[in-house]
Parts: sequence; C-alpha cells; structure tokens
Amino acid sequence: MVNCAAFGCNNKAGKGSGLSFFHFPKDSNLRKQWIYYCRRKDFTPGDGHRLCSVHFSNKCYDQDPEMLSTLGLEYSFRKRLKPDAVPDIPLLFEEEQGNSEKPSKVRGAYAKRQRAEVLNEALNESLSLPFDDSLENISIPENLSTEPYRKYAVWLRHSGEI
Repeated sequence: MVNCAAFGCNNKAGKGSGLSFFHFPKDSNLRKQWIYYCRRKDFTPGDGHRLCSVHFSNKCYDQDPEMLSTLGLEYSFRKRLKPDAVPDIPLLFEEEQGNSEKPSKVRGAYAKRQRAEVLNEALNESLSLPFDDSLENISIPENLSTEPYRKYAVWLRHSGEI
C-alpha cells in the first residue's frame, strides 16, 4: 500500500482513487525542496516514499489534467510531472482543516472509574479535615451535578469504610 509522505496527508493509493503518487526526485536540490514541503522532522525519504497528486497544481504537470479531462482523455495518459516540479499546494494543518475527526467517545466504565478515582482522592484529602455533617458550606459550580457524589461520600463516612 502506498501512502503519501506529506505531514497530515492520509491519502492512500487505491484502485479508482483518482490519485497519482510520485517518487521523490534524484536531484539533490529538488529533493530537498520536496522534503521541506513534507514538514516532517528528521525525514529522509526512501525508495517507498511518495507524494500524492493532491500537492501539485496543474502547472506542475507535462499535460494539464483538467484539459485532458474536458477532452475525455483523463484515463488515456498518465499524470507526469515536469522535471523541475515542486509541490506547490500548501499543506493544511488540523486547525485549518477544521477538526474533521469525531471527538473520542468516553466509555461508561472508563468514565465511572475516573470519577471514582477523583472522588476517592478528594475523600482521602478530606480525612485530615474535621468532619462536618453539613456539606452546605462547600462551594460547587452551579453547572456541576454532584448530588450522587455527596450522598455516596456521606454514606462512606457513616458506614465507616473510610
């Protein structure tokens, strides 16, 4: 499977993808420009590294792909880069792309475990304080529902488990 070497580009070669993948040039100056474009730290391309056609504008090709497609010849010719072609379409970074990935869903058991750990830490810290049956003097943000935790904390104290 061929993947694009540019940072943040997830394009893969696949049948019908409409993408072309190009080897890094042998010319050292041109190769350095391609490596700089990839924006990858300490990157040295090997034989298997390639850049996809997304990173090249139409002026980088020997034959204009748009003109070929209007003539109905897009599948008759391979996309070939000019010998001095340099990737010229800027890479988009996450903040520019808009976060297309869904935020990771917090699983129920994991969230419960995390809440229990936080609660246990808070209860262990409060053991050093004198016990007060009235929890009304604790300031809690209004948007935070803590009623189940208050009941649990009081139950733990009275049951002698802490």
